[in-house]
Amino acid sequence: AGSPLAGAGARRPGGRAVSRRGPLAAFIAFGLLWGTLAALAPALQTAAGASKGEFGLALLFVAVGSVPAMLLTGRELDRRGTRILPWLLAGMAASAVLPGLAGSVAALGAGLLAVGLFTGATDVAMNAAVSELEAKRGTRLMQLAHALYSAGVLVGALATGLARELGADRL
Repeated sequence: AGSPLAGAGARRPGGRAVSRRGPLAAFIAFGLLWGTLAALAPALQTAAGASKGEFGLALLFVAVGSVPAMLLTGRELDRRGTRILPWLLAGMAASAVLPGLAGSVAALGAGLLAVGLFTGATDVAMNAAVSELEAKRGTRLMQLAHALYSAGVLVGALATGLARELGADRL
């Protein structure tokens, strides 16, 4: 019983347990980021002074950043393994602030490009980490991981909406 993130870990060679907390927490963090950004979208558009079309164009930069990052992350996982995930999560967290700082459409596009780079790379690495964990533990965790992502989106959007309603700024 207990937390769905807890659980007895399988043993790595050398006796260290393989924890599922880190990779599953990454899915929660990923969902929190996207839920927060979704709830902030109108404020980001206004702060950048973007029309609907300009805002849509700026949003395309998420994909412009994520696609190449996803391709390159696979190679890095082959070289370095899933231990790159904490570094990618740190980069993702740092990049998440950039759209909130944008005061122009160009700055918003650049911030969303950075978000795309780090979320694309993080997406590949966290899925690889859960797949690796499933193979080592002999259990299915991917459905739990994706449910935690969805819960993160919900919590991020609701918390951000509530904070904005209570007067919080976009940062």
